[in-house]
Order: sequence, then C-alpha cells, then structure tokens
Amino acid sequence: MHKKKTRTALDYLNDIMEAINDVRDFMGPMDMPAFSRDLMTLGAVTQSIQNIGEAIRNIPRDIKERHSSIPWKKFTDIQNRFLYRYYEVGPEEVCNVAKNDLGPLEAAIANILKEIKND
Repeated sequence: MHKKKTRTALDYLNDIMEAINDVRDFMGPMDMPAFSRDLMTLGAVTQSIQNIGEAIRNIPRDIKERHSSIPWKKFTDIQNRFLYRYYEVGPEEVCNVAKNDLGPLEAAIANILKEIKND
C-alpha cells in the first residue's frame, strides 16, 4: 500500500505561491470584459483562489500568529464565499481578488519562505 506523505507548512506555503502564479498565468493581460466572457479562465482562477484558502487553513497557527499582519481570515472567508455562496460571486469579484489581493499575499508568503530557508 502507498503511504501518503505528511504535508508540512512549507508544502502549503508553496501551494499558495503556485496558485498565485497559476492565476497570473491564466489571466495574463486580460481585461475585465474579456475575463467575464472567458468561462474557462474564470473557473480556473476561481479554483486557484479557493485552493489558496484551503492551503491557508492548513498553515499552523504559530506561523499565522507570527505573521498576524497577513489577512489569513480574509482568504478563508473568500474561499467560503466562492465555494458556498458561488451564486452571489460575479466575475468582477473574482477579478478584483486576483488583481488586488494576491500580490500583497505573494510578497508576504515569499518573506515567510525566506525566513524558513534561513532557519
């Protein structure tokens, strides 16, 4: 039987970075009208943002407490909204999260990753 690898905080932090890069790749220079018409890209970006929220849920509390300036709850709230209230979420909201919220998160996660590598 195949034994599953226990995932670490580093795995989840890397998942966040990968999902942010995916969003950037999926969207490219796409503007809002094009994004709202491209259902495949909209779905892929939405899923990547949900993945970020799930990864954040699995980051240990001590890391979240040491980096309390990161709006961890905001991203898990976004994940919940995108998953459970999907019928209220329009392309504008998804695009807004992708364009405005992921950059600062990426910078913060990059700093945590540097910190971990230096330990």
